[in-house]
Amino acid sequence: MVNPTSPAEQAAMDAITAQIQHTLEQRPDVVSAQVIYQNSLDASERADASVKVKGGTDFAPVLDDTERLIWQSRLAPLSSLTIGIVDADNLQRGDVRRVDLSDQTTVRALQARYGPRPVK
Repeated sequence: MVNPTSPAEQAAMDAITAQIQHTLEQRPDVVSAQVIYQNSLDASERADASVKVKGGTDFAPVLDDTERLIWQSRLAPLSSLTIGIVDADNLQRGDVRRVDLSDQTTVRALQARYGPRPVK
């Protein structure tokens, strides 16, 4: 059963996503970033990030950093995250990483890589 986030809780989550977004935008290879958190009847317990990188940038380090920042954040509850990345010079070049946090194998891999989440 989905318990939609209250306005106060959403404001707290928005502050967290703004900090993640700001951190990503400080990377020298990132042109822009947008990070949102949703917990409603339409989109439950999810974080979505869209990142535009400088031309020719290797996507893997940016995807990993975005995943780490969301994983180590206090965004909660969190059941999934989706990270989209695109090359600013070639919009046909992009990738998407989807992470299902209801899959315990995935959760264990993230814990091994980034440590435990600060919240459940």
